[in-house]
Amino acid sequence: MLSQGGLSIWIRSIKVVWPINRNARVSRAVLNHLETSSCMTPGLGRMETASRHLGQHAIVIGGSIAGLLSARILAEFFERVTLLERDELHEPLATRRSVPQGHHAHFLLKGGEQIMEKLFPGLVQDLVDLGSVPVRAGLDIIVSGLFDQPRRDLGITCHCQTRGLLEHALRRRLDEQRNVETRWGCSATALSTDTPKRHVLGVTYRDHQVGTENSLSADLIIEAGGRGALTRRWLEDLGLGSPPTVEIGVDLGYTTGIFEIPEDPARDWKGLVVAGKPPEDGRGALVLPIEGDRWIVTLGARFGHYPPKEYEGFIAFTQSLPDTAIYTAIKDAKLVSDIHQYRFPTSVWRRYEAMEAFPERLIPLGDTLCSFNPLFGQGMTSAALQVESLRAALLGRIDQSDPLNGLSRDVLRRAAAIVANPWMQAAEQDFQYRETRGERPPPDETASRYMRHLAGVIHEDIEVQRQFHRVLHLLNHPKTLREEPICSKVAVHMREHPDG
Repeated sequence: MLSQGGLSIWIRSIKVVWPINRNARVSRAVLNHLETSSCMTPGLGRMETASRHLGQHAIVIGGSIAGLLSARILAEFFERVTLLERDELHEPLATRRSVPQGHHAHFLLKGGEQIMEKLFPGLVQDLVDLGSVPVRAGLDIIVSGLFDQPRRDLGITCHCQTRGLLEHALRRRLDEQRNVETRWGCSATALSTDTPKRHVLGVTYRDHQVGTENSLSADLIIEAGGRGALTRRWLEDLGLGSPPTVEIGVDLGYTTGIFEIPEDPARDWKGLVVAGKPPEDGRGALVLPIEGDRWIVTLGARFGHYPPKEYEGFIAFTQSLPDTAIYTAIKDAKLVSDIHQYRFPTSVWRRYEAMEAFPERLIPLGDTLCSFNPLFGQGMTSAALQVESLRAALLGRIDQSDPLNGLSRDVLRRAAAIVANPWMQAAEQDFQYRETRGERPPPDETASRYMRHLAGVIHEDIEVQRQFHRVLHLLNHPKTLREEPICSKVAVHMREHPDG
């Protein structure tokens, strides 16, 4: 959730994108594309279907959200698809070893949910049948500390579940694609290329179950292996250099436990969010309902003041927050899981689209491209939007004689445009803390004043509040908050409350 106090970086994102490393060389054409491209999901009508295959074989590296969705897309355009996942799947709902953050709360924004439902019709009902809990934005989850708003039903219903359940539902749907094969316990170790290193031809991978090294050729490779950034390492190994990289040192640590939901007929909420106000207080906590009549409770803090892992300290942390609502909710509830910790030191955006040399037929997506501060829940939806842009690029090439030529650069530019807005939404909040590391954009008092008055309008007008939440859920572009009728309502608020 973004704060009321200063959204200048975010509102500026309507016009510009986040600066890349000063040493990077980026063409004006690339920047123009990023500035003008929409990053929101289009209308969710009937999907077009590829009329012919663009290649025989595609490989997806990583069974992440981005990887699972990419495999679904590629199944339309290639005769067969192979997904390589280094983990072995023993329990279908368990957290995979390669997803250490999987034990913690994940909130799927509506923009991401809609894309997943579009790719896998019936997925949302699958989630509900498996125990996912519907929540109404603005009404069922009470937020205090950051951007307090009136409780209203905004017409946006999301669904809460563990990361493991969401991945299980996606895998089950993907298994229905007959031309997709998943190879568990297989780690991609290297790329194979042509002699000029201009085209990727396949991968080498290790099968951990049998201990062998194998190779696969492919017409296209999607690297969705996560924050470890296989693509970056492989490009360095090939002598092509590293991408310009933007980093924000957020130094976040968080701790999570799962509790049984106690009976309370008077309870009128399904979830809680409590956060200290920057720049003094970098603590926060949230309670979300998950399958099995349970709450997942995640505590977070910055810059060394991390929540403790032992139970008594966990409970005491919630009591020390500015609002004790979470403490009251869980102090007598039964803990039914281990307590897990995770550190997230740095948000990282790798600007592959800005590289002078990038091989054809390799596309990194998801966390390997951009790893967001998890506090804001943007990663899964950003990945879904990136994959949707991949599909749009492939559809536009069906009638071309060499449809994969230039595809990598095209998709990477689209992905950068998608990443820009959620990146800046999170950065606005992160840079309110003095300890945050990274290149700070100059202050913009005009934008900050606009957003302060927008906050006032939101308290008065449910439609403006609804549009604000559509932007937070990556359904609408931030520029809609500067358009009519919202801008006129803000102007009136400015005149009536000149010191607001």
